Amino acid sequence: MSYFYSHIIEIESVIIKLDELNLDESQKKHLASLLDSIIHHEILNLVLSKLTDSEKSVFIRKMQENPKNRELLNFLNDKSSGIEKEIKTAASDIIKDFHKDIEEAHREAKGSLK
Repeated sequence: MSYFYSHIIEIESVIIKLDELNLDESQKKHLASLLDSIIHHEILNLVLSKLTDSEKSVFIRKMQENPKNRELLNFLNDKSSGIEKEIKTAASDIIKDFHKDIEEAHREAKGSLK
């Protein structure tokens, strides 16, 4: 799914790595969806931790209206300096961990073929 922050994070490298595994298409889609969900929840947790209660209410309302609205990022930047960088870092850390998990699964799969 596309969110207000989707344009500042990159998950295509994970999709490419998933294609290297011997998985059927539904498994690949499930793992990609899982990654998307993990990133989304981590970013929401990060964002909400930076906002006051009243700002949280405004953000959540706007997010419910249109989760793709890039103006949400402007709203967050106005409320918390450096939030965009923090979002990128959080997503990058999750993606790195996912890459490690994929590599491990790939090694295990190769090892079981011997």
